[in-house]
Amino acid sequence: MTTQPSQNAGNKIDTRSAKTLSTLDKNFASALEKSWPDITGDAQKDGYSIIAITGRRSQAEQDALYAQGRTTPGPIVTWTKHSRHLDGLGVDFGLFRGGYYKDDTEPMQTFNTYQKIAIIVCDDHPQIRWLGAIGDPCHFEWRV
Repeated sequence: MTTQPSQNAGNKIDTRSAKTLSTLDKNFASALEKSWPDITGDAQKDGYSIIAITGRRSQAEQDALYAQGRTTPGPIVTWTKHSRHLDGLGVDFGLFRGGYYKDDTEPMQTFNTYQKIAIIVCDDHPQIRWLGAIGDPCHFEWRV
């Protein structure tokens, strides 16, 4: 996966992340926007740009992701048909370097970066939960 993420100059939210955050529950989006300087700062310290790549999704989109690796080609990427993404309460980030998605090619390094982000963001906003400890390091969700 390639993209041309912004370098988050001045820790401003890039266009794709802003669009993704706009699909989320308003309280969740607001908390992430407040934490954006920390999110981008930790990513940049480790040599990455970060983008919020997936927010709210439809049931049809979730069903298609669930089918992947089971009844359709591709790797398994989700374990549920009932994701928090359906209600705008889940977000997936991607870490990029040089325009290339690095979560798959640098799993330990990206895990460590997500963990640093989680420590700060979840401490500042206890309603945010990081799913890295259960195998989904790019996923954060809002507890209601």
